[in-house]
Amino acid sequence: MRRLVGSLLGAALILGAVWGFVRPAAASPLADVPTSFWAAHAVAQLNADGIVQGYPDGTFRGERPLTRYEMAQAVAKAVDYVRAHGASRKDLQTLQDLTFALKDELDALGVRTTDLEDRLASLDRRTAFAQGLYVHGTFAQQASARRRDVFPLTIVNTTGAPQTTPFGTVVQPGQAAPADPFVTAFLQTDATNDPFATENQPGDLVRTDDEFALGYRATPNISLEMPIRLLSYEFGGAFGQGVHTDVSPTLKVTIDQAGPLTNLQLRGGLLDNLRGSLTGLAFTPPSGAHDPGALPLQPFGRGISIAGTLFGETDFQGYAQRVDPVMLNTLAALDPTGYGTNGYLQPLTPPQSGYVQLGAPGGFAGDSFTAGAAGLANVYLTHPGQLGSVYVSQFNGVSCTSDGKCANGQSAPNFVFNAATNNVAFTSPLPPGSNVVLGYDALGTTQNTNWQRYMVGGRLVHHVQGYPGFQLGLTFNRVFDNEALVTSDGVSVAFNGSPSGLPLVSDTVFGIDTVVPLTFVRGAKKPELFAEVASSRYTGDAASVPATVDGAGIAGLKLHVNALSLTLAYRSVGQNFIDGAPLQFYGPNPAVYNTGALTYLPGFIGVANNVQLNRQFDRNVNAVLGAGASSAAGNPAVSYAYPAFNPFTGSGPYFYQSYVPNARGLAADLSVPVKIKGTRIELNVGRQDLVQIKPDAFGNPVYGALYPSSVPERMRSDTAGAKLSLPVFGRRVDVSVSGLYEHLTRDDRMLENYVPFNAQTHTFDAAAQALSQSAQALGGAAVPFSPNYVDVHHTGFSAGAGIPVSPDVKLNFSYSTQHFGGSYGTTLGDNVDEHKDLYSGALTYRIPKTNTSVTVQALHYRYTDNTMPQLDFDQTRQNVYFTVKF
Repeated sequence: MRRLVGSLLGAALILGAVWGFVRPAAASPLADVPTSFWAAHAVAQLNADGIVQGYPDGTFRGERPLTRYEMAQAVAKAVDYVRAHGASRKDLQTLQDLTFALKDELDALGVRTTDLEDRLASLDRRTAFAQGLYVHGTFAQQASARRRDVFPLTIVNTTGAPQTTPFGTVVQPGQAAPADPFVTAFLQTDATNDPFATENQPGDLVRTDDEFALGYRATPNISLEMPIRLLSYEFGGAFGQGVHTDVSPTLKVTIDQAGPLTNLQLRGGLLDNLRGSLTGLAFTPPSGAHDPGALPLQPFGRGISIAGTLFGETDFQGYAQRVDPVMLNTLAALDPTGYGTNGYLQPLTPPQSGYVQLGAPGGFAGDSFTAGAAGLANVYLTHPGQLGSVYVSQFNGVSCTSDGKCANGQSAPNFVFNAATNNVAFTSPLPPGSNVVLGYDALGTTQNTNWQRYMVGGRLVHHVQGYPGFQLGLTFNRVFDNEALVTSDGVSVAFNGSPSGLPLVSDTVFGIDTVVPLTFVRGAKKPELFAEVASSRYTGDAASVPATVDGAGIAGLKLHVNALSLTLAYRSVGQNFIDGAPLQFYGPNPAVYNTGALTYLPGFIGVANNVQLNRQFDRNVNAVLGAGASSAAGNPAVSYAYPAFNPFTGSGPYFYQSYVPNARGLAADLSVPVKIKGTRIELNVGRQDLVQIKPDAFGNPVYGALYPSSVPERMRSDTAGAKLSLPVFGRRVDVSVSGLYEHLTRDDRMLENYVPFNAQTHTFDAAAQALSQSAQALGGAAVPFSPNYVDVHHTGFSAGAGIPVSPDVKLNFSYSTQHFGGSYGTTLGDNVDEHKDLYSGALTYRIPKTNTSVTVQALHYRYTDNTMPQLDFDQTRQNVYFTVKF
C-alpha cells in the first residue's frame, strides 16, 4: 500500500490548499484501507473528490505498483479539480511538474494542460504585484476634556441703566457680562500667546488626524503611491469640521531616473510637500495641522506639483493649487458649523451654500392646491419653507389666519410641516374638489462665495559641483482670486457675494536667495554668507485698485568655531511687501480691533484697558458738575479691555512669509556647548532689535487711524536657554530652562484731549462729550492722553524635565510663567499688568516592539490681571494622545 500512497500523496498535497485538511474526512469506503493507516485521511479525501475511485471490487490495493497510465488518470482528475476550485502557487507548480512528466499519457487521455500553464502564469503576475505593494502611515487620535472654572468678565455696570458693550452684550445695572470674546481669545492662549497654536475653548474635543500611504513599486525605476489624510474634529468644531471627516486622497508618482532627471515626483491631490525659500522671506509653505491640538489655520491646498533634480545640480519644484477659504469666526451669537461648538476667533471654512429669506415675512403669496377625486393628504411646497411660518391662508375661498381660524368662524385644516422633506401632511385628507392655499416664508438658496482662490509657484535651487555648500535659489509664488461664474444658456452669472464682502486679491512674489561658503577660511565647518531678496506686486482689489510694488531683503553670516555657532542677520521688509492675502473675519471686525484689513493678525503682548483714563475723566467732570455726574469708569459701554499688539510678529491663514511687513533691524543667535563637571550643557542666547520703517498708528488698534503718528515703534527682544542631561538614580533626566525679555516702545507723547470712546460705533460717546464740554465751559480741566504712546515689557521663564521611569515609560513636567506690564495708549500710568501661568504633566508609554505610544497629559492655565481683576480666569485640560506608526 505504501507504494501507491506514496505516488498519490503528492496529488493529495496539491489539493491541500483548496480542500484543506480542515473539514473532517469520512471513513474511506475502500475496503482494504484501514482507518488506522497513516494515510487513510488523504486516501479518503482523494476518493471523496473523485480523484481516486479504486477498483470495481471496492478495493484500493495500495501495495500494488501504480502504472503511469493510472497515475495519469489521477492527475487528469486533479487538473479538473484545480480548474474548478483553484490552488496555491506551490501546489500548481507541483501539478505542472506531474503533467510534464506524464505528458504522453495525458495526451492519450485527451487532457489539455495549457489552461493550467496560463493559470500558473497569472498567479506569477499577481505574486509579483503583491510583492511590490507596501503600506505606511500614522494614526493619531486625541481626546481632550477642558473645563473653565472662572470666566473673564466685564466691569460691573454702576450707571443705573442697562448698557451695551462694544461687542453687543447688554449689561444690567449692578451686573457684569462675559468679557469681549476677542479679548478672551488671547487670554486663553498657552505659553505661545498665539490664539491658533492650540484650541483652548471649554468643552470636549475628539480629534482624528490620520495619514497613510499605499504604495506600489511598478518597476525598479517607477513607484506609485496614494497618500490619504483624514482630519476630523468630532467635537470642538474648529475649522468648521464638526463631525465631518475631511478625506484627502493624493496620487504620487516617483521616477528614479528619466534621462537627465533624477528623483522626479509628480503629485496630484493634497499638496503637503511644498518647499519654501531659504529664509521664508519670499515664501513659507502652509503649515497644515500635524501637531496634537494645533488648529488647521493654514490647511494644505489641493492641486498638482512636479519636483525633481536636473543634471544632478538643480533641484526644482512647481505647483498649482486651489486654496480653501479660511476665515476667523467673529459671530459670537451664530454657530456656522451647525454643531453649536465653534469658538470665537477660531478658523473655519464658511458654508458654501445656504438659505435666504425671499422678501418680508408673509410676503410670499403662497401655494394653491386642489384635491382630486381621491382627496388630498400630502402636498409639497414649491419653495423651501421656514419652520414656524407655514399656515393655511385660504380654505375653499375663505381667508384664514396663522392661528388656524378662518373668516367664516371655522377652523383651518390641521397639518404637519416637515422641513426636511418640505412637505405638508394634513391630519385628515381634504375632501375631493376642496381648495387650500398655504402661506409661508419662502426661502431661496445662495452660494456664499463668488470667488475661488488659487496659488501657483515654484522653486529652483542650483548647486555647483566642486563648490560644496554653495546654492543659488529662485522662488516664485502667486496668489489670486477668480470669480466663480456659472454659464446657463450662454449667460454667465456670478454667485452671491462672500460673507466678508472682500474684493478679489492679486499678489505676485519673486525672490532670489543664496548661500556662499567661505572656503578660504580654515576649519571643517566653513563660515557661510546667506542672503535673500524678494519683490511683491500686490492689490487687494484687482478690479479697481492698482497693484503696489515693494521689496524685502535679509542678509547674514553663519560662523562655526569649534562647537560654537553664531548667526547674524539683518532684515528689511517693506511696508507693502506681502505674500498672501488679507486676513478675513467671518462676521464683523472685532470692535476693539479697528485697524483695517491687515494681511496678518499681530502678536499678543498683553491686555490693556482704558479704565484709568475713564476714572480720571470722572474725577475732572464730577469736580465741576458734582458727584455722580459722570460714571464712565463704571460704564461697560465705554470702559473695556483690549489686546495690546506687537506688530513685529504675526500669523494668519494667507500669510506666506516668515517676517511681517514694515520692519527692519538686526538679529543675532549664539549656540555654544559647555561642560561643567562632566555635564554637557547646550546654551543658546538671542537678540533682536527691530524698528518700523514707516510710522503708523498701530500702537492703539481701538482708534485705528484716528490719531496718526510720526514716531515708529521699536522692539527689543532677548532670549536665553539651556538644555542638559543629569544623572539621577542611574538614569539620565533631560532638563531645559529658558527666559525671555521683550520691550515694545513708541515714545509718541503727542497729547490729545480724552473723551470716552465707544468702540462699537467708533465714535466718542455723545453723553460723555457733552459732559466734557459743560465741565470745561465752567473751568474744568480736560484729560490729556497720548493715544500712540507704547511702553510695554514682556518677561517669561519656563522649565521642563523629562524623567525616564523605564525604557518604555517617560514622565514630562513643565512650568512657564509670563508677565506683561507697562503703558499702552496712555502716559497716565500702567494699564497693562498681568501674569499667565501654565503647569503641565504628561506620562508617555511606548508599547514595546511597536511604533505605538500613548500619552496622558494634564494642564492648568491661570491668568491674573492686576488692573482689571474681573478678567482673571483659569482652565484645566486633560489630553490623551494615541499614536500608531507603521
